[in-house]
Amino acid sequence: MTDPDRTWDDGRLHPEDVIEAADHTAYESPSDYYLGNNGHEPDPAPHHDPSAEDGW
Repeated sequence: MTDPDRTWDDGRLHPEDVIEAADHTAYESPSDYYLGNNGHEPDPAPHHDPSAEDGW
């Protein structure tokens, strides 16, 4: 399952825009995915700040 916060191409592409390969490379079409052409590297994961959470 794809992480809903993951992006590619500096935030231009989101999970609903791409086909994600097992190595997390994103492709914009089935033919690109099949051929391995025009893959986009994943953007760094969003930073999680635990101090921003409410709780104990």
